[in-house]
Amino acid sequence: MAQGKQLQHHYLDKTNLPYVSNGSVTAKAVEFTAGSNVLTSIKDYFERRNGFSAYTTDSFSGDIKRFHTWRRWTGAAITLSGSYFAMVAEVTTTNSRVWKQRVGTDSNFQLIHTDSTSTNPFDFVVSNNFIFFANGVDMKKYDGTTVTNWGITGPSAAVTFTSGAGSLSPVIGYQWVIAFGNSSTGHISSPSAVSTNTTGTARQFTISGNTTTDTQVDRVHVFRNIDGGSIFFELPGSPVTYANYAASGFVDNNADSTLTSSVAPLPNQNNRPTASDDPVWFANRIWTHSGDTLYYSDFEELVRGVEEEAFASTNLRSFGKEIVGKRVAGEYLLIFTADTIFRIYGDSLATFRMDTLVTGRGLLNRAASVSFSAQISEGSPYVGLVAWLDSSNTVWITDGTSLTELSIPIRPDIASIVHAQAGMAFHASGNRDWLILMDGEGGKLYVYDLDTKRWMPPWSITNTTAIYSGATAVGTQRLFLGRSKTALNQDSGYTDTGVAYTATATTNLFDIVPLDNPSMTGIVDHIEVETGTVTPTVKFLLDENPATGTFTTASTSINPPNRTQGTNLLETWFQVRSETGNRAARRASLQITFSATDSNFQVYGIALAYEPIT
Repeated sequence: MAQGKQLQHHYLDKTNLPYVSNGSVTAKAVEFTAGSNVLTSIKDYFERRNGFSAYTTDSFSGDIKRFHTWRRWTGAAITLSGSYFAMVAEVTTTNSRVWKQRVGTDSNFQLIHTDSTSTNPFDFVVSNNFIFFANGVDMKKYDGTTVTNWGITGPSAAVTFTSGAGSLSPVIGYQWVIAFGNSSTGHISSPSAVSTNTTGTARQFTISGNTTTDTQVDRVHVFRNIDGGSIFFELPGSPVTYANYAASGFVDNNADSTLTSSVAPLPNQNNRPTASDDPVWFANRIWTHSGDTLYYSDFEELVRGVEEEAFASTNLRSFGKEIVGKRVAGEYLLIFTADTIFRIYGDSLATFRMDTLVTGRGLLNRAASVSFSAQISEGSPYVGLVAWLDSSNTVWITDGTSLTELSIPIRPDIASIVHAQAGMAFHASGNRDWLILMDGEGGKLYVYDLDTKRWMPPWSITNTTAIYSGATAVGTQRLFLGRSKTALNQDSGYTDTGVAYTATATTNLFDIVPLDNPSMTGIVDHIEVETGTVTPTVKFLLDENPATGTFTTASTSINPPNRTQGTNLLETWFQVRSETGNRAARRASLQITFSATDSNFQVYGIALAYEPIT
């Protein structure tokens, strides 16, 4: 150390530096240009990122492709009121499966559904106290207890009838339709085709025919017109239990004046959803897609039944391009194709409008997109946003009207990212307000801090297959990760499934001397590092490209000679002059490394002490 010499300092009082791999070797601002497993935040310093541990002891036979969490809200009719559920969509070599864990009750995930005809992963959406899931082939719903079909398939043909002695004497004629229903949900299928017309004198009629194998159907609604009428009204005594209808049919001996005011659903209005993908909630409807066609559930047009389970045959729109995924940005539903993003806005059939948000941008894997709420820029209001990994290997964000690229600082890192193995999540918990890009093939997580508007050095974690953030209790937001056929969640420790990891951060080649005097050089005497209780290994590089140069370890470290160390705030001086002699330099790069241990560290400040040479 140069005792007694007049030293000057380049001091970094904030070490939460932005990570920029796409910058100049001699950028003026001090940045991280390499590193791993470092966490930066609004706390103005950097530390070790938290690790991931097994969420349960399950080991799945296939890859986890999706997570989802949801809650049965208080007031639900069944005993699960207030319960939280974690869902997993797993894909094996032969099938697609859905698992559930009732948080606080199930210690492990429980298999609730298997689609043996497809290996497409299920996606989830929550509505009306159910979670609906679809994989392009199978359309299901779950209430926390039972998996049933999403919607009810209507009767396949017109009912038949027989007549006997009674009090009815239709002149122009009676006709009937039936619909299947569920007493718990209140949903009802589309009606059957209209029966043949019949007349007669002093007759009664027994309606029969058309049964179903759908186990959720527990009643049958029977409708009839008034003599010669065109509207079908529900008959007194309807609905009848499904078992009674299947066994004995329904006897109609009801005068026109006794028919109820409840009318039958319109033909094909209460259909089950078409086999489709990616259910998304927008404008009081669930939207799905298959190929180039968008489908949406009923709302104000529904005569009777449950909106989320009824898909009118006319509620569709084709785009002429294969739809990859859909996300909601504020008042817009964005429809992503590989090279165009469309949008829908409005709140009813009468007001829905469609246009193009942008061409030349698109999505290749819907798992690598996410909806969330945040500020686009500091001081701006919080708005609904969508972020996605664009088909151009860049990350973009939009509020549905304007687009901003977030990935300019890290473009080199994701230039060859494999879209099929990528994922994206938004995680908000305390000081963690993150947008996370998972590079499954590359074994990295790229974390963008929405508070500081900066990327962190990438986190190294291999064999990842899914990423998601969701609530598992009031005030508890978990960051889930599918890895090596195991469901992980980020915890308070510093290992990944028990394996500790190093953390390192490398700066760019920044100016040692004042920026306004580029002719000035300096002899770096020592590097001062303020930390918590854990001290790092410090390396340095002078006037050379950090990407290709060889760093020198500052092998000697001492306590500062003119101050007393604290207990939890330490300052360590790392010698440089003895390693370089009196070599003067204009710029320096630092590499700070912490060994792999299950403990945190903090780097509060860094200073380069140098002797100016003019």
